[in-house]
Amino acid sequence: MFAIKRVMKKRHYYKGFTLVELVVTLAVASILLSVAIPSFKDIIRNNRATTYANQFIADLALARSEAIKRGLPVFMTSKGSSSGDEWGNGWRVWADTNGNDIYDSGEEIKETVQLQNEATLGSNDTLTQIGFLSSGVVDLEAFAPSAPTEWPSTFQLRFDNYHFLQLHLQIFVLHW
Repeated sequence: MFAIKRVMKKRHYYKGFTLVELVVTLAVASILLSVAIPSFKDIIRNNRATTYANQFIADLALARSEAIKRGLPVFMTSKGSSSGDEWGNGWRVWADTNGNDIYDSGEEIKETVQLQNEATLGSNDTLTQIGFLSSGVVDLEAFAPSAPTEWPSTFQLRFDNYHFLQLHLQIFVLHW
């Protein structure tokens, strides 16, 4: 008799992915990225707004502390002029060393550059200057050209005229 010899073919297992697996993986990844990227942009925009707001508030605190430390009036003045974006071009903290209530070269303590990425920062009262007396109290005469009509004065930090963050500057005036 003839011996039937079973010949077993060796199966080769290939390492890697099939074309179908790759296409499905790419489809799932693209769906996840299309959902994640817009929300990530909002996170970046919100972080920038928070950074600008914190920088503005920190510079207000710097102006007040410098007024107390130096024993001189210190002002925070906007470098912009357009309504609704008075502070978007940056601002300057300066000590009035000669007492003329006008910024002169050499009086600068800190200067902030223009806000980036289509950001605007303006107040509802077109407030362009905030001053502190040597005691750290707000100098109401510093508001003379653009005195707020009501308190608190509201600042709006806007991105692309859509996203915004509001800062409320509330100043208490004590009457003796």
